[in-house]
Amino acid sequence: QALSAYPAAGSGFGFDLSSALAGATKDLFTTMAKSDDAVAPLQFLDALRRKYPQFAQQGAGGMYMQQDAEECYSQILNTLREKLDDGAAAAASSSAPASASGAKEDEEGNGTDKRSIGGLFGIDLATTLKCAATGESLEEKQTVYTLKCNISQDVNHLNEGLRLALVEDREKSSDALGGAMASFAGNSRITALPDYLSVQLVRFLYRRDTQQKAKILRRVAFPMRLDVLELCGDPLKKKLEKQREVWQTIQDNKVEEEKRQQQNRAAKKNKTSSDEAPSDAPADTNANANASADTSMVTDDADAGAGEASASALPFHTGFFDLHAIVTHKGR
Repeated sequence: QALSAYPAAGSGFGFDLSSALAGATKDLFTTMAKSDDAVAPLQFLDALRRKYPQFAQQGAGGMYMQQDAEECYSQILNTLREKLDDGAAAAASSSAPASASGAKEDEEGNGTDKRSIGGLFGIDLATTLKCAATGESLEEKQTVYTLKCNISQDVNHLNEGLRLALVEDREKSSDALGGAMASFAGNSRITALPDYLSVQLVRFLYRRDTQQKAKILRRVAFPMRLDVLELCGDPLKKKLEKQREVWQTIQDNKVEEEKRQQQNRAAKKNKTSSDEAPSDAPADTNANANASADTSMVTDDADAGAGEASASALPFHTGFFDLHAIVTHKGR
């Protein structure tokens, strides 16, 4: 909503390259929504390269150099957050109550406007830091926009890498040691989920022996539906478990509805066959067919809208996220 209300590109932005990129993004989405054909994002690319010159770097022969896909995605998202979230927050403050406008709620029930980038993509984390040497314990809260999947020789699946990334040792100043640096063991848990979850496979590490970045080529399997329940803090986990019960009830009702539809179609088919049968057919065939048709509560018209409910399309979170897109670059 905030992007659709944003001024179009070329609306007197001058040297404000962030506004120019946000406007070009709005124009690109508008053009894509109106066109059935492929769209060349030339204006958007021009605005992106002016805002972030590294994406305009060219190699031998004048060809644009390969860039990191995650870096490009994050830079675009950060720009939109910078230009749109202030407007979304202002609109939310003058609109209906939060319960009516839709909000991303954390485990304590605090809401974030879903029309903002923070509401759509922000992941709230609570981190506990403990120092074994001094017994100190610290609590930190932050909002990130991408979950990291760290890759080691023991990581074969996306969930394993996500769990690994939430456990991190840090060097911090210790009050107990008079400000000297000490090692803290960190453990993070998700306290609020967004509507759209971005996950990065961290494929580069810094090698101290060569003092260069090295790419990790290990294969990491990922599911079509990601379950993040085990990554959440206990209060949010309990909330998600209750909402999964509601979701499961919806799924069970749909299965029962489909069974009734199948019975209804079979009954109508049997009724048609019995109407065309010879007069010496069993007397109870027609009666049974009519009884089956009458007791069916769902008509064939309902079948047009029947289908499996997507967990990510519900008005509440279940901790399930269906895969919608992969952002990558051409390379190894």
